[in-house]
Amino acid sequence: MSLTASDLERIRSEITADRDNAWAAAANYQPIYVADAAARIAIVGQAPGRKAQESGIPWNDASGARLIDWLGVDETTFRASSRFALLPMDFYYPGKGPHGDLPSCQDFAARWQPADPPGDAPHSAGASGPGVTGEGIIEAD
Repeated sequence: MSLTASDLERIRSEITADRDNAWAAAANYQPIYVADAAARIAIVGQAPGRKAQESGIPWNDASGARLIDWLGVDETTFRASSRFALLPMDFYYPGKGPHGDLPSCQDFAARWQPADPPGDAPHSAGASGPGVTGEGIIEAD
């Protein structure tokens, strides 16, 4: 069973209203992700970076440019929500730590990642780390 557009809107509302995300609401942050019931590919990455949080656009940094290049698509195609669901391991930039960005919230995936990704999503890719490489990219049958 796939998520519908109304399911996705309900989930966005629940994320915004969640008391664990009150700090993000106080900072006027919006959850950073793209999901559409029609998406055929789901890309799951780490929490959004500072540039993504400031712009409201997932993967809006050098790692996003590398991912787009690696996927062999143009930016318009990559940003088409009907093609790609862009799901982070946390919806908000976690902040700066002493040695890079802070980690995502530990319980995020269990609470918010759908067991059934948006749309039909028969192919999924997971990207991780400071750069995007072929490692960590998984294509499902």
